[in-house]
Amino acid sequence: MNLQQEDISDRNSTMSFLLCFFFGYFGAHKFYAGKWIQGLAYLLFGIPVFFNIIITPIADKFGGFPFAIRSVGVSIILSLLVGVAILYDLFAITNESSTDKNGLIIISGKHKDEICGRTESEKFDDKLNTVVTICVFVIFVIIYFVLLKLL
Repeated sequence: MNLQQEDISDRNSTMSFLLCFFFGYFGAHKFYAGKWIQGLAYLLFGIPVFFNIIITPIADKFGGFPFAIRSVGVSIILSLLVGVAILYDLFAITNESSTDKNGLIIISGKHKDEICGRTESEKFDDKLNTVVTICVFVIFVIIYFVLLKLL
């Protein structure tokens, strides 16, 4: 593919991949790309999965929810639907065929360097965003498991 500088998004595929991998059920990668409607769709379908997989085990330690929030069948169907969409998005991001809200292609920082000649500041920002995303994910995982152990 012969890309020109005007075809390339200012978003980074590494960041988009990490957001999709860690927070895909919430549509974080779609919000990052500026596709708010698609992000809201992921969020709408991902919230029941989040409640059934993450929140319900914690609530069960307190005697459960006062109302029936769980439906295993619905949770499995939603999890599969959103999971397939996330796998598709991960594949598209990896192959650099994912686009932002303006239809510009989201590519990795390495390829941006070759095509656009980014500054050191832009390279540093990409690396910092990646590190912050990983740290936030690790903190969420630690908090979840600490809450499960304490409760």
